[in-house]
Order: sequence, then structure tokens, then C-alpha cells
Amino acid sequence: MPLDNFQNISFEDKVRTLRNGGYWVGVKNPRRDIVEALYENREKIRAEKWNELGSASLPWQKQYTKFLKTENNLEKVIDVQKSNEIEKQKYLAMNNNNESASLKVISYKIKTEPETKVNPTEKFSSDFPVVEYKVKLNDNLWKIAKMFYCSEKEIISLNKLKSDIIREGQILKIQPGTKTDKKFSPDRKIYSYLLTADDLQNKNPLEIVAARFSGNEPNQIITADDIKTVNNIDGKKLYVGQHLWITKVTIEGKLASWYGNDFHGQIMANGKKFNAHKISCASRDLPLGALISIENLQNKKLVRNVPVSDRGPYFDKSIRALDISLETAKQLGMIEQGVSPVKIIIEFLPKMPDLPLSI
Repeated sequence: MPLDNFQNISFEDKVRTLRNGGYWVGVKNPRRDIVEALYENREKIRAEKWNELGSASLPWQKQYTKFLKTENNLEKVIDVQKSNEIEKQKYLAMNNNNESASLKVISYKIKTEPETKVNPTEKFSSDFPVVEYKVKLNDNLWKIAKMFYCSEKEIISLNKLKSDIIREGQILKIQPGTKTDKKFSPDRKIYSYLLTADDLQNKNPLEIVAARFSGNEPNQIITADDIKTVNNIDGKKLYVGQHLWITKVTIEGKLASWYGNDFHGQIMANGKKFNAHKISCASRDLPLGALISIENLQNKKLVRNVPVSDRGPYFDKSIRALDISLETAKQLGMIEQGVSPVKIIIEFLPKMPDLPLSI
């Protein structure tokens, strides 16, 4: 979508939208050219893919320098190249900290697949019917999409909108539930799911859902009792559109690493400053605000009620599940090892809103 369509949206709102969507754009003074290009292409680049290009705890300047050094491994997300084809993009000037040197001008663009036109009548992948929503004061597409577990692009396509600008009182067609998890992934510890009418037609709906998100290994098998426990719904009535976290109560077969004073004071994904001397941890998929217990399986030391406050780690994703703070690592006795096998026990998960099918 052309950048001109967003010219009425302030730079601060674009930064806020990206951060709310999980994109790392720096702690202070985000680069305007990067923000503009990422905002324009945010529907084509997943936040997880963007963030894994560099540590989310690094300042933006260091992170972008890291991008340049690894430009050959960016997997079609960012293409740093000299080109006259993108004159409208702002050039990045870098002088390697040498003020007397001539500036080295590098042009860049976000590299994506060719844009495809979506048929407004096309049914997006969802188990829920299309609903109508009346735009309220202070609504925006990001807020509405989050409410209905879908994407801004889908709302734009379904309603033939020319931009993401909407007005109070406008009636929008929404296809709910397209952005929830659908099946097992070996890199995941937890899934976000909405109960469907088809689920509730089964005698034991939670057993069917649990099997859908279970792998073949013993430590990948989720049970109905796991789902009941982590969502605190034992004995409660289930209903269509109900949001559930799908995960094991006890997660094993994973590693934890730690990060400390080098990142002390940096802003975390929850918006607060990282304190290396307090217990906390980072996870790719456990929701922010969750509380977990962590046991070091090498020495059986246990730390309870560790808050999930940041995102990561983004290396060795199939086996590494957590980055923990220096203080947490001290209490677990894993400073020297750096990386240790751990057992993760879910203590608390924040409640996500159910699908507002009655609106």
C-alpha cells in the first residue's frame, strides 16, 4: 500500500502502532526512515521475523548496524543495496563514527513478495461467520483487528477501503478469528485459541483441541486437564468465541540462557526498564504478565513466580525457551553454565478477551 495513504497519520502514531504490534523500533528516537518503511509493509513482515534479526534489547543503532553486517542472511526481509529505483525512500547516511570522512550513503528498502489483490468477497481462513461492527470514537483498525483476532489488511480488503483511515459510525464487515493459532508447532510452548461451534459439538471438546496442538514427543502432549488448569475453567461452561491458552502446565525439554548488566536499563517489551538485579524472564510466546516457576534440572534449584516481561530468545528457537535475568540465573545457580536445561511451570496467565460476537 502506498505510503501516501498514511500521510495524515503522525510519526508518533506510527511508532505507537508498530510497538503495540510487537515490532522493535528502538528505545528512544526511532529512525524515521525505518519506521515509515516498516509501517508501510507491516502486514507483510511478521513482528517475530523482524525482531529476530537482532536482539530486541539492543539500542536501535547497534541493532541496525548488526543488520548491515548480516545483510546476506536476512531472508528476504530487508535488502540493503545501492539502487536508483527507490528515490522516494530516505537514504541512510553512515560514516562509521568518523566525522571527517565522507558520508557513505546506503539506500535500502523492505523486500517483500509482489503484492496480490485480494477479492473483497474472498472468505479468509476462519471458523467464525462474518460480523458487522460499528466504528466507535477513538477506534482505529489496529484496535479493531486486535479485538476480533484478525488483521488490518483483512479489514481493508473485505471493506474495499483505500486506506486505514476510518470514521466514527462507519459500518465495517469483519472476519473474526483469522489470526489465532491452528495447529502444533515444535518451536511453540503456548497457543492462543478461540473455541468454535464445531469444537463444542464434540462430547469432550477440550480433548479434541488439546490433541490438535500436541506433538508426538511425550513432552509435547497437551491434555484437557492442562487447558482447564492454565485457564482456570475447571467445571465452567464453555462457549463459542471463548479465548483459551493452549499449553502444558509443566513444560520440559527446553533450555534457558541469561542476560545481565549489558542490558540493564534497556526498555523491555512490556515498556518497563530491564533490571538485571530483579527476577524476570523473556519468552517468545508466553504472554507478557504471565508468572512461571523455573527449575534448573541440573541442580534442582527452583525460582517461583518469575514474571514474563520481555521477548526472546531468538536463537536456537527449537530448544531454547527462555532468557532469564542475572538475578534469576543466580538463584538458579546457572551463572557459570550460561545455558541450562529447565522445567517451566505455569503459575498464572493473563486473561485475554473473548471474541465479541454479540457486538
